[in-house]
Amino acid sequence: MYAYNYRMADGSTPNLFRDSFPYSRVPPFRFEADPVRMALPKDVWITDTTFRDGQQARAPYTVDQMVHLYDLLAQLGGPIVRQTEFFAYTDKDREAINACRLREGPEVTTWMRASKDDLRVVQPTGVKETGILMSASDYHIFLKMKRTREQAMNDYADIVQAVIDSGIRPRCHLEDLTRADLDGFVAPLVARLNELGSRAGVPVKFRLCDTMGFGLPWAEASLPRGVPRLELEEIACAAGLVAGSDGGLDIDDLRIDIDRLAPIQIVRAVQGPLKQHERRTGEHLLVGWREEHEAGRGHVARPHPHHGGLLDVGADCSGFELAHGGQRGLGDE
Repeated sequence: MYAYNYRMADGSTPNLFRDSFPYSRVPPFRFEADPVRMALPKDVWITDTTFRDGQQARAPYTVDQMVHLYDLLAQLGGPIVRQTEFFAYTDKDREAINACRLREGPEVTTWMRASKDDLRVVQPTGVKETGILMSASDYHIFLKMKRTREQAMNDYADIVQAVIDSGIRPRCHLEDLTRADLDGFVAPLVARLNELGSRAGVPVKFRLCDTMGFGLPWAEASLPRGVPRLELEEIACAAGLVAGSDGGLDIDDLRIDIDRLAPIQIVRAVQGPLKQHERRTGEHLLVGWREEHEAGRGHVARPHPHHGGLLDVGADCSGFELAHGGQRGLGDE
């Protein structure tokens, strides 16, 4: 485990990790001698992005289509698919949010940029949780946003405080995390945001986003690309978790989910859409996560008598024994 002093390295030039991401060759795989040990959470669940990521490269869904898909999610996932997320920018988005919130199914949440203008759109929807876009790598902060790390961190802290003050739980989407300076920026950021939540008595969630598809699933993979090490060493420590007397981690208070790639180490939730058209590196579809959840629990899902989908066979995940989840191979879409 790492001991953090939570001091941000705010240099004037970006750290682009040219040894790991050279322009002259394919980015190399790097490994550590010591693998990360598994620390299975007591509970594992799925969150859905059908109404956000799932429609970004296609014609937008109508309200009736979104309501129908929401009902299918409820039938497919039962208590295992716990949340879904919507944009809230248009009248149609907000109409769909209102319609789905009146139905039985996954908790409806939203997604927004780190902007108070976006928060003003989210607040009237009545949701209890919203995702917040937080670019974590210097590729985004310096080259795309034209900001410094200090400016980015202050912006993120300001919007998280505003979200908390509005009575909404913040879910921080740490974008491009597998190219980010974890010790110099991400760990201090997570520690600062977690402290804001602790002071207010509001849980702050962190979504680990492998935006460009560079994440590696193996326990020996080095940072920043090694997802198991990223989950267990970086984010856990920054969120204030410490090793217990049995040598394991106290993970009861860690609320993280992961985007696109999720070996089951400490992560408690994975996310994906029902169906996705070609966009960026693609995502593991929710139906696949649902089947792997069943396989990991050792249960057999019963086919629905009408539509052939899966019916939940119980929400107890205490026997979860999945050694890997959603590991993408080279060339997978």
